[in-house]
Amino acid sequence: MKGPPTFLQQVDNIILEHLTAVNLHALLSLHLDLSKSQIYRKIKQKSGVSPSVYIRNKRLAIAHKWLQETDATISDIAAAVGFANLSYFSRCFKDLYGYSPSWLKENIK
Repeated sequence: MKGPPTFLQQVDNIILEHLTAVNLHALLSLHLDLSKSQIYRKIKQKSGVSPSVYIRNKRLAIAHKWLQETDATISDIAAAVGFANLSYFSRCFKDLYGYSPSWLKENIK
């Protein structure tokens, strides 16, 4: 029997529902009915990172999956997961995974 979703599962669901939203931190506050400082404290406590890093890493994880599973372009995927700037997306992706999105695209098959 499954219980109610955990706090981070709720956060993940909101991120997925509003993937391209620029103001995801504010949306989390609205949907979870918590202040921004409460959101910050809870995410930091449960994940070890700030909400902005948590959100960015979730977006990058989705992008990583889509880069492997779809034929969409890197720029289309970056935009679909909420990154307006392709070079920032690539830099964040490489910082997290140790390789670029283009390297992944070229070496998955």
